[in-house]
Amino acid sequence: MHLEHWFPTPIWNSTIEFDRISVLEECYRIKNADPQGRKISNRGGWQSDELIIGDNQIFEQLYSGIQSKCSEVYKSIDTDFKGRIDTLWININKPSDYNAAHCHPFGALSGVVYINVSDVSGKIRFNNPSIRQHYPIDGYDSPLFFMYTDFKPENHKMLIFPSWISHEVFPSPDSDENRVSMSFNITQIKI
Repeated sequence: MHLEHWFPTPIWNSTIEFDRISVLEECYRIKNADPQGRKISNRGGWQSDELIIGDNQIFEQLYSGIQSKCSEVYKSIDTDFKGRIDTLWININKPSDYNAAHCHPFGALSGVVYINVSDVSGKIRFNNPSIRQHYPIDGYDSPLFFMYTDFKPENHKMLIFPSWISHEVFPSPDSDENRVSMSFNITQIKI
């Protein structure tokens, strides 16, 4: 029997090179300038207001790496696909902090780059978009029937995923370090 994947959910991952220590220090400088930050899906953590790409020299290498990987993703979707990063922000979670399940409305794609994580940082979970459906097949370790999948964060790792997929970030109770990441949303440019 021939198997076709009619409703797949792509999640891209890659590694980006950047000066992690300088970027980390700049993230904390921005947090110290605005200790309140904003509250969206973060529970106990800190989130920056939206950053302007090209507005911060320290982030230039990171921005460039994100843009380059985004271009690869666009080409894998379709040679004519065009996108633009329209929102970008910093997340700083203490070990007990987490992000509740959420999606990113109005975007085409979303992404995250891990700036500072430990070996025991909480994972990001992507929930099956068909979760509301009844699954008559249960108990098999097959990506065809996963209810969710977890990704263990690593420094310099980047994920890009459809903005509509529900995802959440778990706390890191066994870690002594804050988890620092940069997230972004991509809008499709229609031609």
